[in-house]
Amino acid sequence: MLWRVDRNSAAEVVLFVVSPTRPDLTHLVEQAGWPAASDTPGWQTYDYGAFLDRLSVGSTWTFRLTANPVNSIRRTVSLTSVTYDGRLTVTDPEALRRTLTQGLGKAKAYGCGLMTLAPVG
Repeated sequence: MLWRVDRNSAAEVVLFVVSPTRPDLTHLVEQAGWPAASDTPGWQTYDYGAFLDRLSVGSTWTFRLTANPVNSIRRTVSLTSVTYDGRLTVTDPEALRRTLTQGLGKAKAYGCGLMTLAPVG
């Protein structure tokens, strides 16, 4: 499972999760103080497969990636996270699908490595 927290403003925090199965976030929503209503679960999920299937050579996307750009040498561990925003053009759809579902880097357990895409414009 990959995850990332985006702080879009002082009042808006968004948790992104990518997992092989649909997550049940009831415990997280209740612990955060927003219990789920009877008609809504308190979070939204989307089928990632349909989106991944749309990725094709030459398509252009904006991306966001939070990563740990620091090297660890001989048991010295340093966790620094940096968020990168940019634009990419797909040259290898299979490699991009792998990156989007498996993440980048070694700090995935700490909210790093999840890349998200959005349409340009």
